[in-house]
Amino acid sequence: MSDESPLNFKQRDFLKQLKNSLMAKIAMIAIIIALLYIPKSLILDLIHERENRSAEVLKEIQHKWGGPQNIYGAILSIPLASDKETFIHLHPEKLDILGQIHPEERKKSIFKTIVYKSDLDYQLAFNFTSITQLYGKEKLLWDQAILSFGISDLKGLSRQINLKHCEQNINARPGIPIDNGLKTGFHFPLNLDANEQQITLSTQLQINGSQELSFVPSGRQSIIQVQSTWPHPGFEGKYLPTSYNISDTGFDSHWEIHDLQRDFISSWRDREHALEQETCSVRLIQFNGSYSQVHRLVKYTLLFLCFTFAAIFICERLSGQIIHPLQYILFGFASLMFYVLLLSISEHLSFALAYLIASVICSIMMALYSRSLLANWKNSLSIGFTTGGLYGYLYGTIQLEDYALLMGSLGLIITLATVMYFTRDLSRYNTKEIKA
Repeated sequence: MSDESPLNFKQRDFLKQLKNSLMAKIAMIAIIIALLYIPKSLILDLIHERENRSAEVLKEIQHKWGGPQNIYGAILSIPLASDKETFIHLHPEKLDILGQIHPEERKKSIFKTIVYKSDLDYQLAFNFTSITQLYGKEKLLWDQAILSFGISDLKGLSRQINLKHCEQNINARPGIPIDNGLKTGFHFPLNLDANEQQITLSTQLQINGSQELSFVPSGRQSIIQVQSTWPHPGFEGKYLPTSYNISDTGFDSHWEIHDLQRDFISSWRDREHALEQETCSVRLIQFNGSYSQVHRLVKYTLLFLCFTFAAIFICERLSGQIIHPLQYILFGFASLMFYVLLLSISEHLSFALAYLIASVICSIMMALYSRSLLANWKNSLSIGFTTGGLYGYLYGTIQLEDYALLMGSLGLIITLATVMYFTRDLSRYNTKEIKA
């Protein structure tokens, strides 16, 4: 007689049935996927930590080189004879800017960013007809006029600046000595002739900065042309270019803005007018920001785990082998390690190459591990190729940002349809149960 009680026999029979139950297996996989979201959150924290460190290095470089530059220029200010503390301020009648942006790479430790040097040629024309009619020539101190330029980050001024007026070369002086609405910048003292109704001025600026260069179109007619060898510009600000051309060798952009388009007034007294910061901006866009791309990939963790576990589950059922829950967990950890490996490699290599290396390593690792579990090269290669194909699918998904949601939805539908197909005849699997 057997010493085993009927109760123990029933328990063993129940555990055997639970072990080979299809629903129990699916429930177990769902629980494992839910538990894997805990290490997923740790991976997201790691991405944020590395991204913050990269941002700190970027700020250090900008602090020494020059940050995003916003140039307001120019404002001509003429004091009243009756009160030398009161100024009449003028915007240019015509403002022409011809700019060249020269991008450069700056690196600190393993982090790098793009900065630029810019060469800017300013041509200015002022007309005094309206203010002489309003105040009279004799009521303005023409010989004490001041021409001011505003600039957001003075560290970017890399050389001495001269202003050409008639036959004179006038050196720039630091700061804004009057209250004309500009906070930081430089100025030129001018000795104007009261009999002149209009003047033309020119100057060349060489300004260092990073990420973005902006201009305020302060002239009644402003024509701005910016060229660069950087192939990925982003046009921002209130005014978009009138025309532009972008190629692999760089870009050429052109703005033409007149006074009917803007809220500026041409002249004002003291601070009766608040300066508008309406800008024409060009940003040097960097596509090698691997942190944002890895972060987007992590958002597809559910899709990736569903694909991977579906492939393992199908191969398990077709082979008649039983994979332990712990082994499913190890497959899940291998899938999550892909993100950590990708993050670490992409800090040293291009994102595309890092993605290829990380996906090949993880696909081979999961294929070899499944070979030891399923004892069948056909099934293990199926898991390896499925995983590799999934990596390729996800790479294509993050490249098509506008269609990412559509691609992800289709992927989940395909996964569900595949599992439904291979589990359509449950009675066939019951014949493959492992006998005690």
